[in-house]
Amino acid sequence: MSFSPSNQALPDSLEEIETVPTVPLESAPQNGDAHGDMELHISTQPTVPPLDPAAETLPGQDIQKVIEPLSWQQVYKKVIPSVVSVVCTGNYSASSGTGVIMDDSGYIITNAHVVEDAVEISVLLHDGRTVSAQCLGLDIISDLAVLYVEAEGLIAAEFGDSELLEVGDEVVAIGDPLGVELRGTMTDGMISAINRDLQINGRTMSLIQT
Repeated sequence: MSFSPSNQALPDSLEEIETVPTVPLESAPQNGDAHGDMELHISTQPTVPPLDPAAETLPGQDIQKVIEPLSWQQVYKKVIPSVVSVVCTGNYSASSGTGVIMDDSGYIITNAHVVEDAVEISVLLHDGRTVSAQCLGLDIISDLAVLYVEAEGLIAAEFGDSELLEVGDEVVAIGDPLGVELRGTMTDGMISAINRDLQINGRTMSLIQT
């Protein structure tokens, strides 16, 4: 993935940004929609090695322990501190969307169409703080952008391994569907397909369909 260069110097902790990690995000901008539509999709399947079917019981125990998937309520409480609202103002427009804290040092993923025309970017954190953000780079085709904020106490999202996904896995989407007024909305669905190839402007992207 290529990025448009930022006019501001990057922090020492990240001298160069060449790629954005592939994460299970749904980013499907709609023409004429001033609001961002990125939502964080979280699989509820436990990312732990499968139990050995030959092991009937654990040593010293009569019943084998099984790790249960998180409930919807537990998923929400775990993830919501890492979800932020992104509010942008431009010369002749305004936009808003959802962001995900990908690193506690201040790096945030959001949609490129939310910030591409922004003159000023603000990020509303889960704890109510509003901080100024700068766009480090963006990619219009994949509709992803990376922001940076200077803030303490950020809680980064825990990213899973998309290679472990299977069709039929349950997922939830958490974000701002129609602006800051509806921030923190949660809904559920499933993995409809994996490795869906989509060509845009000569580039082929392998996507997760939900």
